[in-house]
Amino acid sequence: MVELTLYQQTMTFVYSLAAGVVIALVYIVMELFRELSPPGMVWTVAEDILFMGIAAGINLFLALSRTQGYIRFYVLASELAVLLAIYLTLGKFLKKILRQLIGIVKRGVDAIGSPIRRKCSRFLEKLSKKGRRLLEKVKKIKN
Repeated sequence: MVELTLYQQTMTFVYSLAAGVVIALVYIVMELFRELSPPGMVWTVAEDILFMGIAAGINLFLALSRTQGYIRFYVLASELAVLLAIYLTLGKFLKKILRQLIGIVKRGVDAIGSPIRRKCSRFLEKLSKKGRRLLEKVKKIKN
């Protein structure tokens, strides 16, 4: 096993902190996307697999570029610590803001869409009545 110098270990630790920030931001974006996507196990599993693939790719790149392919405990521990720190602070804050924005947008769409929906349903009711009358006339002509 190749030993790293103190400078290399320190730089690897700094890079792992940066990688933890990137992984945390990817997770926050994925979670915000989850809020907007339709509910269901298939979407959740697909998003989780995508996140795991991205995080594994980042860790693989870091391990190959900084530690000659070896997995070091302090690298994983620092990534996890930064991920949790950012997710539990910035992530919760962004999620709260997003939920409020989604609520505002939904209320706005409902306010605008409700009169339009009523008009469309009235139009379709009139159209279906006329269609039924026309169908009855056609049946009478056939008989």
